[in-house]
Amino acid sequence: MPKLTPAQIQKAHRLFLIENRGAAIRISCISQTEADALGMELADLQESRLIEEMDAYARSKGFDPLEYRFSLAAADRAEFDALMASHKAEQKRILDLD
Repeated sequence: MPKLTPAQIQKAHRLFLIENRGAAIRISCISQTEADALGMELADLQESRLIEEMDAYARSKGFDPLEYRFSLAAADRAEFDALMASHKAEQKRILDLD
């Protein structure tokens, strides 16, 4: 799978949270107590829930979650297309469909 850079991941998360205030509120309300109960660091739990929120939102709109994440992370259509091409090539390689 193509790797998004840390900057691309941060951009995708930031854009999602700006556009989805309800998700932003739910994530910001996660407490250290909840993280401790799960044996996780607070930041890791928040990131995990953020990804769950992004995936659920994408599915609710009929989008593939990975494509949605790429669309938020990409600077432009060319970068999005490159991410998708890389992803499809990796899928093909893994499935040995060459």
